[in-house]
Amino acid sequence: REFFFTLATQNPHMDRTVNNPLALNINWEENEEALDAWKKGQTGFPWIDAVMRQLRTEGWIHHVAQQVVGCFLTRGCLWLSWEEGFKLFEELQLDSEWSLNAGNWLWVSCCAFCH
Repeated sequence: REFFFTLATQNPHMDRTVNNPLALNINWEENEEALDAWKKGQTGFPWIDAVMRQLRTEGWIHHVAQQVVGCFLTRGCLWLSWEEGFKLFEELQLDSEWSLNAGNWLWVSCCAFCH
């Protein structure tokens, strides 16, 4: 937590790839249909769908579930930008905190801290 807080004090662009010195620029796919299905919990993968529906309904999900749906969105299955996940979590998570949300999405997508 404090690590992401500290990084964010020096990086006002931590929530995106452009102008973010921490982020690798990955050529993500663009697939609005897949993104919409992920957001609504309609991917056809039962656990992913249940987690995304819980997020939308209750405003929170377990941190391990956050990692799983993040991997699914980015490097695990859909190959879509982590920025889309960041935006949705900012909107839906009751306890969302900007720097933690951005840092965790950078980490789970392997865009930062892994190279």
